[in-house]
Amino acid sequence: MQPRVELAGLEQAFLGEDRLGCIEPALVVAGPLVGVGLHALDRSPQLVDVHDFVPAQRADDRVHQHLPVGEVVLVAVDRFVGGPPAPIMYGALHGLDGIRLCAMRVFAHDTHVYPLPDGHRFPLEKYALLRERIENDTRLSVTDAPAVTWDELDRAHDPSYLAKVRAGGLSEREQRALGLPWSPALVERARRSTGATIAAARAALVDGRAGNLGGGTHHAAASAGRGFCLFNDVVVALRVLRGEGLLRRALVVDLDVHQGDGTHALLAADPDAFTVSVNGLANYPYRRVAGDLELDFRDGTTDEQYLEGVERVLAEALRRFRPEIAFYLGGADPYEGDRLGRLSISKTGLAARDELVADALVEAGVPVCITLAGGYAEDVRDTVDINERTLVSFAA
Repeated sequence: MQPRVELAGLEQAFLGEDRLGCIEPALVVAGPLVGVGLHALDRSPQLVDVHDFVPAQRADDRVHQHLPVGEVVLVAVDRFVGGPPAPIMYGALHGLDGIRLCAMRVFAHDTHVYPLPDGHRFPLEKYALLRERIENDTRLSVTDAPAVTWDELDRAHDPSYLAKVRAGGLSEREQRALGLPWSPALVERARRSTGATIAAARAALVDGRAGNLGGGTHHAAASAGRGFCLFNDVVVALRVLRGEGLLRRALVVDLDVHQGDGTHALLAADPDAFTVSVNGLANYPYRRVAGDLELDFRDGTTDEQYLEGVERVLAEALRRFRPEIAFYLGGADPYEGDRLGRLSISKTGLAARDELVADALVEAGVPVCITLAGGYAEDVRDTVDINERTLVSFAA
């Protein structure tokens, strides 16, 4: 009797037609091969024909390189009995250690650069360095991001503000609040960064997780840019996906060291959004906007207290609110070597934070769109290290 693979459980995925950047329709299974069938979302349980089982050492290294040590089997699916590939639910059942569907999709915008004055503190170079670091990592699949449309931006921002941004009409005072000098290239880059979050959110609903190699521009409000944030990518993405009928309820998990005042203001009256944030108490912005669930830490806070707090508030958020997607702002700026952070969290502590968040959202069955938010380490390579580990924590 030919073996079967059972797929059911927590997260959505798509099988076939290179939708996940996979080799010919395939599943990667870590653990003993067991199971009996397939549960499709839109029809009664079906079976898949499995035509090949390949030991890990003979399988495509691009797929298997990142899997844990142990019995690993490549299951190539020839066809679905009763129909073509369709969205399915997958999970770990009957003793399976896990089912992995190729690389996590991430969306980049580093090729769109903009001019900054000499000595400016915004580390624009980190995005290209991060892409260079991860481009050959088989756990991640990098794609250039599309630009958000102006109609899509209008879902979160006032038309008068967008008109000024398009025409270069921001005053000197508005540019000082933004922290960046206006230029056409800045606008294009911000459109690509926002487009990356929209693309990653769509991909997360299909794959279970996806990311933006930047984003998390949480200081931007409806009618103003602030704190290096021209557009609010998370709120734009949420409203675009809602407009497409893809979801309704969203959780924002903001672990940048600076409070996401713009996001809080934009979502304050939204009963289908819930914001949870863990920030530095004595840090920017100095005029706060209340979120749904917040925890502030004093300067110098270290790993143990920080991780206990993150775990506690995230568990509380998931107890109080059932989302259809989570937007995770995995800021690198709580790092002890960050110029603007003022906390004392180690790289090991930040990696543990990311794993904690990833595990909690997977256990809750919530797809996650990852953004990287702030990071201003004295040595930009430290920020890149932290960003890379954040992505890998969700891809692994």
